[in-house]
Amino acid sequence: MLLAGLATACVSTTVSPTVDEDPLVEIPDDETEDPLAPVSDAGEDFMAAPLSRVELDGTRSFDPQGLGLIPQWRFVRVPKGSQAVIDRADDLQPDFFADLVGTYEIELVVQNEAGIVDATPDTVVVDVVPSEALYMQLRWDTDVDLDLHVVPVGESVWGPMDCTWCNPNPDWGVRDVFVDDASLDWDVIDGYGPETVTIAQPAQGNFRAFVDVYGQGGLTVCRAGGCPPTQATLDVYVRGELTHTAVADLDEAGQLWEAIEVQWPSGLILPVDFLDWTDVNDCQTE
Repeated sequence: MLLAGLATACVSTTVSPTVDEDPLVEIPDDETEDPLAPVSDAGEDFMAAPLSRVELDGTRSFDPQGLGLIPQWRFVRVPKGSQAVIDRADDLQPDFFADLVGTYEIELVVQNEAGIVDATPDTVVVDVVPSEALYMQLRWDTDVDLDLHVVPVGESVWGPMDCTWCNPNPDWGVRDVFVDDASLDWDVIDGYGPETVTIAQPAQGNFRAFVDVYGQGGLTVCRAGGCPPTQATLDVYVRGELTHTAVADLDEAGQLWEAIEVQWPSGLILPVDFLDWTDVNDCQTE
């Protein structure tokens, strides 16, 4: 009997304390609980054409409490050399100009009217890819004016078949057929580029790409003292794929860089990389 009594006493002393007796337990107060954060949704990944305005859509973002949203978009990644800027970055449906071919990754974060920010921003990836069979893209890294020329082999730079700023759509291939003609689609005169030439369906033949240094704000501005050292980059896309990149360092107005030769229909790119000189600054279209 004595042993049984001792056992009973031992059990009675091991009862756990109540919550009220434990000073380490905090009693939650439902009235002071933080509201739920808003949710950012930047939309699905998609493809776009170069030199187009790309529209973003964050309208699927929401706030669980039904509060209004304040969005903020920013670039996480852009193609090297891109000068793209998001217009109306505080709008749920902003846009930007896709100046270069490549991948643009854009982040969206939303804040609700109570000032609570989504801790997990969402991103959308936009792949900018040319649809033409041949796409040439010139970009550079200083505020000078470089000009792209694409010329059939046997024809001359500044001549009537030169596709450039003063003759942007010469009639190549079959007369009056547009798809086999070269087209200068974008001409930049105040630095960085791009300048682009496209041919939707090139006719059989070979043609060459040249770049001339027109100068900073015009041919004569940096002729006397020399132009700032400028790295020119020519990217060539064949059937949507980057197949060749040519680079040259230029520093004087009037320099003429013969960059590459394209053979068609093979799409073979032959490096040339020859520096010459031109005193001409206008087209001879007659």
